[in-house]
Amino acid sequence: MHRCLLVLDNAETILRGYNLIKESCNYCPGQYREGYEGYGELLKRVGEAPHQSCLVLTSREKPKEIRLLEGATLPVRVLQLKGLLITEVQEMFKAKGSFFGSPDDWSRLSNYYGGNPLELNLVSTTIQKLFDGDIYEFLKLNTAVFGNIQNLIEQQLERLSDAEKEILKWLAINR
Repeated sequence: MHRCLLVLDNAETILRGYNLIKESCNYCPGQYREGYEGYGELLKRVGEAPHQSCLVLTSREKPKEIRLLEGATLPVRVLQLKGLLITEVQEMFKAKGSFFGSPDDWSRLSNYYGGNPLELNLVSTTIQKLFDGDIYEFLKLNTAVFGNIQNLIEQQLERLSDAEKEILKWLAINR
């Protein structure tokens, strides 16, 4: 028997999301887009059959098969990723160039982007180019979104139900 590592990255792209399926199944999360249903069967088989291989799936939304098969002592496990620590953010920025700010500036920056490596990587380029690496000056502008972060947010908003969008709208208005 051979061992195999299979990685499915950004699996949410094969899922319908809430707003695309509300007519057919009353907001059932984890449903597949048309033509991608076979992935559900793959996940089910990998989760149920005995084997020595490993499947790593990254997604912002959990496919229904994972929800049904996961457990602390079961073969299917879920790891919720946390954001980067401040020291990790500093190391990532250091690799891109010279940045400076107080410990509070670093903390505010990391917290603002939830420690998300992709978002922090995108914003680091902006801080480097427009603010000469000065994190405090960047934070002073209180600017929320740069570069491809807007696209990421739009993709996630498309996946929300109308009720969730309404809640976000009211949260934004009343912040």
